Amino acid sequence: MNQFNSFYEFVVDWGIGITSGLAATTIYNYTGPTGVAQTMPANPLCDNEGSFNGTVLDGDIVVNTSTSNAAVVNSIATYNYIHALGLNYNIMNDNNNYNIIRYRYAPVVSGRTDGAGPNIQDSVTDFNVAAVAAGDIAYNPVTDQYSVITNVAQHVLTLKTNIGIGNNSYYAVFHQGALYVWQNGTNVVGRIVSMEGSPPGDLRPTWTIVVNGTNPRAIPDGSGNALVVYNNAAGQIRAMLLDGYGNQVWNIQVDATAATILDIKTDGSGGVVILYKYANNDLHIQKVIAGSPGSVAWGASGLSIVIGATASTQEVMEYIANNDVIVAANISNNTYLWRRGVGGANDWARNIAVGTAYNPQVYYNSGGTVIAFWQDTRFNNPPATYINTGYGVFGMKMNYAGGGIVAGWTANGTGAADNNGISIILNRHSYLLPNPLVVPYNNGANSLLIWEDYRLGRDNDLVYYRLDNFTP
Repeated sequence: MNQFNSFYEFVVDWGIGITSGLAATTIYNYTGPTGVAQTMPANPLCDNEGSFNGTVLDGDIVVNTSTSNAAVVNSIATYNYIHALGLNYNIMNDNNNYNIIRYRYAPVVSGRTDGAGPNIQDSVTDFNVAAVAAGDIAYNPVTDQYSVITNVAQHVLTLKTNIGIGNNSYYAVFHQGALYVWQNGTNVVGRIVSMEGSPPGDLRPTWTIVVNGTNPRAIPDGSGNALVVYNNAAGQIRAMLLDGYGNQVWNIQVDATAATILDIKTDGSGGVVILYKYANNDLHIQKVIAGSPGSVAWGASGLSIVIGATASTQEVMEYIANNDVIVAANISNNTYLWRRGVGGANDWARNIAVGTAYNPQVYYNSGGTVIAFWQDTRFNNPPATYINTGYGVFGMKMNYAGGGIVAGWTANGTGAADNNGISIILNRHSYLLPNPLVVPYNNGANSLLIWEDYRLGRDNDLVYYRLDNFTP
C-alpha cells in the first residue's frame, strides 16, 4: 500500500548540502585578545581600585590595619603590576584594610620576630653582625611607636619602652640622627643629620617647624623623639613633641605670660623641665609631662625661684628625679645656687662669693651631692709680679640635702671652709675664656665637663672630665 497518499501530502521548505572538506560555522561571534597568563606575586595584595604602578616601590611597608600586621613589598622589580603587590610575608586576606608607608631613610636592619615581646627576638638576625648598638631606635610600623634600644645581644634587642612588639611582629631599627633647631628670621627651623658618613647626609633637610616662633631649644625624650621648647609670636612659651621624622605629635602652652627661655633638661621619663624668666626678672621652672598630648605639672605659672632684688644672668639648672631642681646663676660675678622642691619655697641657697666667677654650670651626682662649676678670672692679673695663669675652671661640691660644702672642695685645704672653690684646671699661656660646659649623656645618668684648653700653647683643644667619678 502506498503510504504517501493524498492524506499525507507534504512540502519541503528547505534543504542543505553536505560537502566533504567544508568548514563548519562557529557557535560564538566574538574573539578576545590572546596572551600568556601572568604569574601571581607571592603573598599578594590585590586591589582593583588601587593603582600601584609607578607609585609603590620595593622596600615600602604594607601595614594591614585590620589584623595589625606588616610586611615588605618585594615584587616591583619583577612584576610591577597595576593592581597587585607581592609581599615578603603573607598578611593580607579578603576585605582587609591596609596602608603603605615608606621610610625616609634605610633602616640598619629589619625583620620579623619569632619570640614573645615586648623586646625584639629574632633568631634569624645577628644584631651584632648588623652593627646595631645601644641607643639605636626600634620602630613598630603597626603601632607607629619608637623605643630606644638599651641592650644588644646576638638575637635579642632590649627596648626601653613597650611599642607593641609581640611574636611574629615586623620591626625596623634605625641609627639616631641629630636634630638641630634654630631661629631663622621669625621662624623656628630644624634639620635632622645622619650620624654616619663624612660628611654626614641629611635624614631630613632644613624645614620650617614653627612659623612666627623664636628662641628654640630641643632635647631628646629618650624614646627616639624630640621635645622642642620655643616662644610664640606673643612671647609665650610652648612645647611640642616631634617624632623621629620631625613630624609634630602634639603642641601645648607652657606659660601664658611672656618669658625668656633660659635652660631645659630632661625629666628622665619622656618629659622636659624648663627654666625661664619673666620681664620683672622672676625665675620660674615648669615641668611638661610626657603624654598624648603632654601637660604641665606645676600649675599655670610653674614654680618661682626666690633670688632677691638683684637681677641674675647666665642661668642654668639641673633636674633631679624626685622633682627637685638645682638652679645656678651669675649675680654680680658671683655664682649662686638654689635648690627648689615642689613643696614650697627654696630649700636652700648658697652664694659662692668670689667676685670673679662667670658662666656657672651645675651637675647633680647620684651619690647625693651637687657640683657647681664656673670660669674664673682670679689669677688673670697681668702685668702682676706673680705668674699669670690665665682664666681657669673652678668648682665646688655641696651636699644635696642641705647645701653644705664637702670637705676637700675649698681653697683652704685645712682650717675654716671658704666659698672660693677649687681649681679644676688653670688655662696657662692664654687669657681666653675656657667656656666650661656640663654635657649630660645616658639620658642624664652621667655627665661630662668640657672646656676649651690652651695649656699646650696652641689653638684651643677640647678637654673633658667625667663628672660622675671626678675627685679634686
